[in-house]
Amino acid sequence: MSGTFDVKIAALTDTGSVREKNDDRVTDGTNTYGEGLHSCVKSEPVMLAVCDGVGGYLGGNVAAETALNTLSRISPEELENISTLAGQLKAANEEILKIKGDDTESNRMLTTVAGVVLGEKGTLIFHAGDSRVYRLRGSILRQLTLDHSPAQEYLSGSAEVEDPEGFLAANSRISRFLGKKAGCEPPEVEELPKPMDGDLYLICSDGLWSVFRSFELEEELQDHEDLDALAQRLFDEAIRRGSDDNVSICLIKVIYPEGASAKELENKEEEEDDGWGWSGEDEEDEEPRTEEKEETASDQTEADGSQDEIRTEDGAAAEKAFQESENAGSGEMTGEDEETETPDEAALQEEQRRAAEVQRRLREMHDPEEENGIQ
Repeated sequence: MSGTFDVKIAALTDTGSVREKNDDRVTDGTNTYGEGLHSCVKSEPVMLAVCDGVGGYLGGNVAAETALNTLSRISPEELENISTLAGQLKAANEEILKIKGDDTESNRMLTTVAGVVLGEKGTLIFHAGDSRVYRLRGSILRQLTLDHSPAQEYLSGSAEVEDPEGFLAANSRISRFLGKKAGCEPPEVEELPKPMDGDLYLICSDGLWSVFRSFELEEELQDHEDLDALAQRLFDEAIRRGSDDNVSICLIKVIYPEGASAKELENKEEEEDDGWGWSGEDEEDEEPRTEEKEETASDQTEADGSQDEIRTEDGAAAEKAFQESENAGSGEMTGEDEETETPDEAALQEEQRRAAEVQRRLREMHDPEEENGIQ
C-alpha cells in the first residue's frame, strides 16, 4: 500500500426477500457487483458507489451497472479532481441514454447513484436520487446527502403545501436520476476535508435506510471491527424489519498508519466548519464557513488577548491600590493621649477612587450580561 491511508471495504448487494431480480449494483472502484458480499483493502485514492436501478422498470439493473462501470474508468491520477468526476457522471448518463436509444420499452431505464472519493486531497461526495451516504465519526452518525425528491424539498423548508401528510405520501418519488434525457438536473458533487483515522462511511440504497430511523442506524454501526459481519448484520436486520426492496450496503473504514495523529488533528479542526450539518432527522444544520466568520474569529482572538492584558494590569493595579488604601487607613489607636499619624486625606481619597474604578471595570469584564450586550 503506497497511499497516505488505507481503507477496508465490505460491499454487499442482495435481491432481498420480495423482488424477483436485483436492480442494485455496488462498486469498489475496480469491480462492479450485482449480488453477494465482497471485501478488500485498498490504498487511497479510492472511489466507491451504489446505484439503485429504478425498480419495476425494464433495464434498471442495466442502467445501474452501466453507470458504475463508467465511473470506474476514472484513472487514479484524476480520481480526486472534482471536474473529472462531474464529467464522468455526465458520461455515465450519456452511456445509459445510448443504450436506451429509441426503444420505448426501455425508455424509463434509470438509476440513482451515491458514492464517495477518499484521498489525500480531500473527500468528494456525489449523489442523485435517494441512495445515501453517511459517515460515522467516533460515535456520531451524520447523513452527508439529502434525497432528491419533492418530499425532501418540503422537509427542508423549500416547498410549502396545504396538506403535508398527503403531500409526503404522494411525493416520495425521486426527482433526479442518471438516464434522463432532459429536464433533470445532474448529480450533486460536493467537497469535504480528507477523512480522519477511524472514519466509517456507509453508502446504501433505500432498501436499507428506509426501515431504520437515524438513531437506530447509528446504534447498529457502533460495532464495526468486522466490516463483513456488520454488512451482513445490517442486511439481516433490514429484512427482519420488512424491507421489500433490493438492499445494497457499502462500508468503508479509513485506517491511517501510526504517527498520523497530527494530521488527523489538523483535519478535525478544519472539519468543524465543513458546512455539512445532516444527521438524519434530528441534527440541526451547521452554518457554512465564511471568510467573515474567520475574520470575526481572528478579531475575537485579538480582543480576548487584549482583555487578558487589561485583566492582568487592572488586577495588579487593584491589588496595589487596595493595599495602599488599607495601609493608609490603618492607623492604630494607642489611647486618647497618644499621638496618631494623620494620612494625607486627598491622597487617600484618590487611592480609594482608583481602587473602586478598577473593581468596577473588572466586574464589567466578568459580567456575562454585559459581555453579551444584554441591558
